[in-house]
Amino acid sequence: MNPIVVKIGGALMESAEALKGVTRALADAWSGGLPLVLVHGGGKDINRNLGWLGEEPRFKDGLRVTSEPALEIVEMTLSGSVNKRLVTWLQNAGARACGLSGVDGQTFLCRPLDPDLGRVGAVSQVRPALVEALLRARFLPVISPISADTAGAHYNVNADDAAAALAVALKAERLLFVSDVPGVLDAGTRIIPRLGRAAVEALIAAGGASGGMLPKLRSCVKAVEAGVGEVHICGFDGEKSLRARLAGGADGGTVIALADAGIPRFAPPPVRSTWPDPIPRARPRGPWKRRYPRRCAPGDRFRALPPSPSGPPPGNAREGAHAVPGGCRPASRRSSGCSRWP
Repeated sequence: MNPIVVKIGGALMESAEALKGVTRALADAWSGGLPLVLVHGGGKDINRNLGWLGEEPRFKDGLRVTSEPALEIVEMTLSGSVNKRLVTWLQNAGARACGLSGVDGQTFLCRPLDPDLGRVGAVSQVRPALVEALLRARFLPVISPISADTAGAHYNVNADDAAAALAVALKAERLLFVSDVPGVLDAGTRIIPRLGRAAVEALIAAGGASGGMLPKLRSCVKAVEAGVGEVHICGFDGEKSLRARLAGGADGGTVIALADAGIPRFAPPPVRSTWPDPIPRARPRGPWKRRYPRRCAPGDRFRALPPSPSGPPPGNAREGAHAVPGGCRPASRRSSGCSRWP
């Protein structure tokens, strides 16, 4: 079975009780045999720790601007305290968790993204060998998105992008983004249950997605276009709901799936209605012509037709009525109909 990649972040990381609930749900799913990989952010913890440097958090297009001094704080927070906290809670819940970052095993190789963002990188290559080895050994990898380039310089990588890239490399069955946001919201603050590429682009162009949701949506579309089965953006509303979503239930939140992302898929031919049965327009010649009478004689038996998936039949061609070219008289007063129908 292909693994399921879960990314957690947002204000959810601030609530210890909510995080413990998430780790319990993940541990239960892992104990049930689901191969899981957890990727995490930790923006609120970073903001608090950056206060030590006297820096105010700054963002551009939903991405954190990271200076050289700030990178040390970001790495210490994500790969240190946040990562080990999650590993501890998963192990307390019964899972065999192992913490690492994108630097370990060169899991994420990155490149500088934008000079205006400072030490922020974009994933250029994923080497999933270490993660796959942990999965084969029945561990639950917990991954911080801090990554390095080919020269060994470390960068802060957006956790949504890291999770999407890893899901593609692992050929993940599903990718779940779990945070304090219940899903993608429209202008009326209603949850949009399903989105495709065109709808995502229209939403971004209309200004309906901003802040952290902007890179998240772009990562979702890239993931489904690259082969991930489906992406589910949802909030954490209880351990039972999260376990159901891990098992494949798409209750609540927003689903971005392959069928909605503009990728051509094989579609079976449309089912043709059985009402009426296909009958040659021309009357057959020779001995077969009596099998297609224009009208039924009183007392003739009729053939009950199967129900149609497209709804009730037109005219008199209802179930139990005569079905012959030209139509039949209603059979409601007869106990039988046309016996000559094949």
